[in-house]
Amino acid sequence: MVWQVSNCLGYDDRIEDGFYEVWGMSPYVWSMCTDNNELGRIPPLAALQSVNTSESFEVVLVDRNDDPDLRDLEDKAVGLAYDCQEVLDLATRLAQMVADFMGGAAASDNELLEAWHANTTKMTQRIGSIVLPIGVLRPGLGRHRALLFKVVGV
Repeated sequence: MVWQVSNCLGYDDRIEDGFYEVWGMSPYVWSMCTDNNELGRIPPLAALQSVNTSESFEVVLVDRNDDPDLRDLEDKAVGLAYDCQEVLDLATRLAQMVADFMGGAAASDNELLEAWHANTTKMTQRIGSIVLPIGVLRPGLGRHRALLFKVVGV
């Protein structure tokens, strides 16, 4: 499957293991991760995993096999699905679960951004890669929350 650089998912798209989202990548680093035949395409995950952690961008990876926090959250989502009779109730409870998992509400966008940046910096150093499993993003920004909601939607 080839992903064009559009960062768009449709309502009915299901996010499978191996899906990754690139954010904030400079054209210079982008060119280092792709060859001339792949211009306009998202760089391969293997190339992104080899990028130095000092680069100021992130890659969020969905991989249930290597992300126990994501598996736990999906198990909770399935439990919610059994408890909810109405689709709207399920969507509301899933949204609240994702928001809580990703750090809950913040006093301001700047506070959330600062906390996210501190955690992301720590996690890239601990993992040794700019490729971060979605389950380690706490807190998460709006794009992370939207992606996680789509992943755990049952």
